[in-house]
Amino acid sequence: MPKGVLRIHFLEAQDLEGKDQFLGGLIKGKSDPYGILHVSNQMFQSKTIKESLHPKWNEVYEALVYEPSGQHLEIELFDEDPDKDDFLGSLLIDLTKVYNEQKVDEWFELEEAPTGKLHLKLEWLSLFSTPEKLDQVLRCVRADRSPTKDGLSSALLVVFLDSAKNLPGVFTGSLGCGNLSERRASGLIFCESDTPECSANFVSPPVLLHLCNISVSTV
Repeated sequence: MPKGVLRIHFLEAQDLEGKDQFLGGLIKGKSDPYGILHVSNQMFQSKTIKESLHPKWNEVYEALVYEPSGQHLEIELFDEDPDKDDFLGSLLIDLTKVYNEQKVDEWFELEEAPTGKLHLKLEWLSLFSTPEKLDQVLRCVRADRSPTKDGLSSALLVVFLDSAKNLPGVFTGSLGCGNLSERRASGLIFCESDTPECSANFVSPPVLLHLCNISVSTV
């Protein structure tokens, strides 16, 4: 099971570097900024704001976190161009800070850039295996007046896949349990059991899936 959910409000930036140039570089214009965010192997990309050094995205993303210690939220900003996108700056945030403080709402100075800062609101959401707090969570979501409220989740569906047989042939062989991080990263097997039954054989159809457990957790 994940330890929690990181809710990322990707809000706005100010004073970004103008990368678009005119008259052979004599005149610097604006940029068309967008962001790419990484949490472990999960990636999110924002929309592009055209011709702005002070963009407002007001987007929200939610990432599963299995262990906040040693994990980071990595953000890179780019100027979208027809040929090659220009780098506008980056940010690295230790998730332990968010886990300890529960909520972080700050302007962060961009790294590897001469100018620019990024406004983020970060929330750590713990998971509850019983539905008692669901009504409370739903009320909080409805009461949220932020521009990103439409993207907020109130529960997490977790499906544990015990085994798979006779999948369509991608390669011949078998994928054993390995360790949990390898199985999660593969995107193919999600099973917390270390038993030999947790395996997938890649051969020809038909397909048989065995689900060992389905659970819903409140965030």
